[in-house]
Amino acid sequence: MKSRKLRNLAFTLHRYIGLAVGIILTIVGLTGSLLVFEHEMDEWAIQQRFGHVVPQEQRLSTGTLVDNVKLAYINHPDWQVGQVEMLPKQEFYNIRLNRPDDTQWEVFVNPYTGAIMGDRQRETALFSRVVDLHYALLLGKTGTVIVGIAALLLVILSITGIVLWSGWQRLISGFKIKWNAHVKRVNYDIHKVAGIRVVG
Repeated sequence: MKSRKLRNLAFTLHRYIGLAVGIILTIVGLTGSLLVFEHEMDEWAIQQRFGHVVPQEQRLSTGTLVDNVKLAYINHPDWQVGQVEMLPKQEFYNIRLNRPDDTQWEVFVNPYTGAIMGDRQRETALFSRVVDLHYALLLGKTGTVIVGIAALLLVILSITGIVLWSGWQRLISGFKIKWNAHVKRVNYDIHKVAGIRVVG
């Protein structure tokens, strides 16, 4: 009797926690998958927007490039030069300017001519938005708390899933999918097999 009550409790928790956190975990999972290719896709987006550099014999010094940027943004004396990096696929430099409001302005510079190819606010770039969506659902600190709670509930979801797994009663049934059964049964079988493999 106690075993049956425990199973019923686990089933109820598993169902409603799954419904509650499913959407959040889907968003976090999809954005996380995108972020694996963050640098490649961001560099592609930069190239599409700002073009590419034709390599020449000699590059200007980093100091010269920084001076060109300072001159171009002379009307913003409170913007301070931060990180300077070269984007190898595009052959141009990304010079970041730190602004008083704790945001960053990215300036893309041709290393051979010193010409500014374009700029953008880092926080509004596509993948900055994806990162914010992944970690905080675009809701700031509140979103971070929500994602954290969802992660905790995922642990409970995994534990209840293990309790409910049919393989405890008969091992082979826990890994079997009846492909010729009703679609609901097939869906259930895929769920139990995929779930125990992920947890395992």
